[in-house]
Amino acid sequence: MVSNLDGKLEKILKSLTKREEEVIRLRYGLGGEIPYTLQAIGNKLNITRERVRQIEERILRRFGSKELITALKELKKPLMRGRIKYFTIQEKLKKYGDTLTSKEKKQVESKLEKLKKALIKKDKKAINTAIKELEEAAKPLLKVKKVKVS
Repeated sequence: MVSNLDGKLEKILKSLTKREEEVIRLRYGLGGEIPYTLQAIGNKLNITRERVRQIEERILRRFGSKELITALKELKKPLMRGRIKYFTIQEKLKKYGDTLTSKEKKQVESKLEKLKKALIKKDKKAINTAIKELEEAAKPLLKVKKVKVS
């Protein structure tokens, strides 16, 4: 779907500020990137996720082409579940990876990489398969509970 929009998107992206362009590229996974969540973009740019949402909406309104807005939103839909799963498990791996055996950790990392590649290709079937495999590999990680320190 991105290839159909490349010319139009590139023209629009060139007319944006550096920050606006980065928000759109990260949000929709343009240029071979994994689509980021609002929170992940906010963290990267040192702004709130609400500010990221406002920037995204302002850009979409400014270029008001219903076709473009629809295409960008459709591009986002199949990626949302995979993107959320990817970042959630990646964060848990960073925080609690030491609770896994090295074999379990390598399996989770391998499945994260597979999901990342599927997200970059924007292949819905591959994303769904990769999510199932990642969830299976990450079961021990997902069971980890936060320990309260008193």
